[in-house]
Amino acid sequence: SVARAAIEAHAGNNAIHVTAAEKAAWSAVSGENLLDNPDFRINQRGQTEYAAAGYTVDRWNINIGRVEPAANGVVITNNGTGIMRLRQNTEFGYAQIAGKPLSVSVRAGGTTYSATANVPADKPTTAFAQLVGVEISEEVSFVCNYSLADDMIFAYFGLAAGASLTPEWVKLEVGAVTPYVPPNPADALARCQRYYQIRSTNDIAAVDLRPTMRTTPTDIAAVEGGYAYVAEL
Repeated sequence: SVARAAIEAHAGNNAIHVTAAEKAAWSAVSGENLLDNPDFRINQRGQTEYAAAGYTVDRWNINIGRVEPAANGVVITNNGTGIMRLRQNTEFGYAQIAGKPLSVSVRAGGTTYSATANVPADKPTTAFAQLVGVEISEEVSFVCNYSLADDMIFAYFGLAAGASLTPEWVKLEVGAVTPYVPPNPADALARCQRYYQIRSTNDIAAVDLRPTMRTTPTDIAAVEGGYAYVAEL
């Protein structure tokens, strides 16, 4: 009776009813993001700036330029003379996307940029084939390519010399563009730890519950407080 009385008391209050647009937004299903650490928040290496070729925030590597973790994303700056690439190599196979629409979305500067393209049913025979890409400006783009030699799908931001960008997040998904949903930080960390882990000198293997790494670590380097186990792709 109490609940019924409360409902009746607010029956004429339009504020408690959602609009069709709100319902559609809440009901939208977000497709799986095929990229790890899409909002760049996992930074196990802990540096405030990355200015050498190699890995930066987890799963993202550069050939030239500078990457600076920010409160909302990362700041990418090409202070070199060639094309800068902030790149992520993936491990999902071509069969997973063959003959299907593939979509990419990037949020930067308060704007979301999106594009969708149909992936060829057969693997491309050229050295590098662009599967889908979006132009953010005349100097900056984000593309997903297939490498024939490596039989690998990879995605990267491409910046011309002198260009800079502060992306908040990026999404690569099979199918049409769907809303971006931030990953659960614990899940994002676990996915990143398949490729890079920091273990303290007090770790006891028998109770180490961290994710199994993708391969046997190819490099073990001393870091502050312990050792870094590296099995990057």
